[in-house]
Amino acid sequence: LLANADLTLPSFGLHDRKLETLVRRRNKIAHGEKDMISDLSYYLQYEEAFTIVAYELVFAIENRLRTI
Repeated sequence: LLANADLTLPSFGLHDRKLETLVRRRNKIAHGEKDMISDLSYYLQYEEAFTIVAYELVFAIENRLRTI
């Protein structure tokens, strides 16, 4: 999707595995499976990865819209 939108996120490659894991866990929960996180520091790694990529995506979209 990023390539189709001609967007580049430098941090995506650094966090893609964590994001994939996050999506997989989310899907398990959405389908009724229990998936407990027992350690806050473990959770915070995934929250940080998502936050970094999400902010980069917002700025990339803003920059793209300015060039249209």
